[in-house]
Amino acid sequence: MLGRQIAHARTPIARRPEMPHMTAHSPIVPQDAPIVFNADRSAYERRVLSQAAYLSSACVADLLDRSARPQAPAPAEEMTPARPRR
Repeated sequence: MLGRQIAHARTPIARRPEMPHMTAHSPIVPQDAPIVFNADRSAYERRVLSQAAYLSSACVADLLDRSARPQAPAPAEEMTPARPRR
C-alpha cells in the first residue's frame, strides 16, 4: 500500500488519472513565484497579469486593514448562552 502511494507521489501530475486537464505543457507555477513580464507575451497577457497583481496586492492590503481594525462586539441576542447538554 505504501509503495503504491510513493509511486503515485512520484508520478508527474500530467500523467495522473485524476488530473486529465493537466498536460505536459502546462507549467506548475508556485504561488509565490514572481510575475515576469516577458517580451513575447501578448499585450492581453501583460494586462491580465498586471490586473491580477494589482488585485492580489489590493486584497492583501484590505485584509491587513481589516485585521488591524478593532472588531465590534456581537449584538446581545447573538450572545445568548447555549443550552446545557443533558
